[in-house]
Amino acid sequence: VAGALDENRAAIDRHALDSAEELARTRAEFLRKDSAQDARLAHLESLRASPAAAGDGESRAPSLPESVYSLFEERFRGSPEDVARKQRFYLPFLRGLPGPVLDAGCGRGEFLRLLAEEGIPASGVEASGVAAASCRAAGLDVREGDAVAHLAAAPSGSLGAVVALQVVEHWPAAQTFRFLAEARRTVAPGGVLIVETVNTSSLSAMNAFYLDPTHVRPVPPGALSFLSGAAGFRDLRVEFLSPLPANERLAELSENDVRLNEMLFGPQDYAVIARAPTE
Repeated sequence: VAGALDENRAAIDRHALDSAEELARTRAEFLRKDSAQDARLAHLESLRASPAAAGDGESRAPSLPESVYSLFEERFRGSPEDVARKQRFYLPFLRGLPGPVLDAGCGRGEFLRLLAEEGIPASGVEASGVAAASCRAAGLDVREGDAVAHLAAAPSGSLGAVVALQVVEHWPAAQTFRFLAEARRTVAPGGVLIVETVNTSSLSAMNAFYLDPTHVRPVPPGALSFLSGAAGFRDLRVEFLSPLPANERLAELSENDVRLNEMLFGPQDYAVIARAPTE
């Protein structure tokens, strides 16, 4: 009998221990969930209190100081000569236009210089005061300001073309569409839209995309083409640009090598080129 009582006491003790451990695990799980919920609520409160949340509802990454980003561009964007050499591709699309060209987000002004050399009337708008002042010091017609707001203030049909080279990846999708819609309003019939950004189909290009701390989101070619068409542009074409040199690509000894090159080491940029309808 004594042995049976001892076994019962041991069983009761084991059950009590198991119950205590289960209770502790359950309590810990509730605490974990409460902590996570508290963190989510604190995050929402911070968003509600932040200036960005009180604005137009768009999510914007904090800006770097202009001087810091200017140094970043000098180090990583490439020399003005290299940038201009790539941008010469666009010049044939911008001759004989029904109005001047607006270079939205003109940066250091490489493309404006090319247009001036070709005798094509053009001006620029640039958000960075450092870059805008540098362009003006070089004799270029550049205003400091937001590209969308600048277009919104322009008369309808007053431009021959709107060009945005490496700009839309800095914006949320809604801002990109507003830009395209204002571009369509301000570009005269037969005028041109050129929008260049990073080629999302190339892994090497996407690696470079995340190097820039001010990039907001990549824009795939299909998405940018669709938004441009939805804004009212026609005759859309996509041009893939900035191919890597052969020594940075795979030797193409088979069809699979060709496919891998397209995926891993494809062109670094692409551009959507379109026209404002004439009817």
